[in-house]
Amino acid sequence: NNQDVRRPIAHIVGDLPPPADGPNLLSLREVRSLFNAAGGALQHLLNQQEEGLASPENMEMDAALLPNFMEQWAMDPSTLQSFGGHWETGEVIPDHLLQAMKAQAKHGALDLFQKVSWAQLDLELHSQDLSEDGIDGILEVARAQLASEEIASVLPDFNDAVEEGLCNFHGPFSTGFAAGEYVRIWKEVLVADLFEAFQNQDGDVSTGKRMRELFLAPGADVSPTALVRELR
Repeated sequence: NNQDVRRPIAHIVGDLPPPADGPNLLSLREVRSLFNAAGGALQHLLNQQEEGLASPENMEMDAALLPNFMEQWAMDPSTLQSFGGHWETGEVIPDHLLQAMKAQAKHGALDLFQKVSWAQLDLELHSQDLSEDGIDGILEVARAQLASEEIASVLPDFNDAVEEGLCNFHGPFSTGFAAGEYVRIWKEVLVADLFEAFQNQDGDVSTGKRMRELFLAPGADVSPTALVRELR
């Protein structure tokens, strides 16, 4: 009965700067953010789960960011060249620029080290009862964690920015990811495996259909980690 069907609605709010003199051109970072948001919208639109507790919003934390795999296409050369180019001449993005962007993305060791450090701090803060210690207790734990020999040897000035860093470290405290900062790191592993399953398809849509049936439609009723193994 079509009258009983409720069509899902998803909005992607583009928080982009207004255009100045000319068209509103997107940077690579903004394009990646757009693709990232499209993954979440896709999960919402294709979800067929009828139980609220098994909706995608209640997915196990280890795979909560798995829909962000769409962002991988923002760095795919053929995808970028299908829509990206010079806004005046129409020239597609040349190969040497694509190679430069890929090379830059590979030099993320320092960024990964910082993410791991903050993930460790997140777990440490949520494993202690600091309710009576106030901000001083939190800062003490943070300084002790970030002053470890491993971190100090790579980031000698990291500990000096603890207070500023904690003010910007809102993820585990305001987004429902308490003690879950590690998810942002683990997500990179899962999405890389998932994206690889779509490589060299040559027009074959079977992998996409399987992902829709096995992951996007059931919501939290399936184990996303098991899905990645099955698709791979």
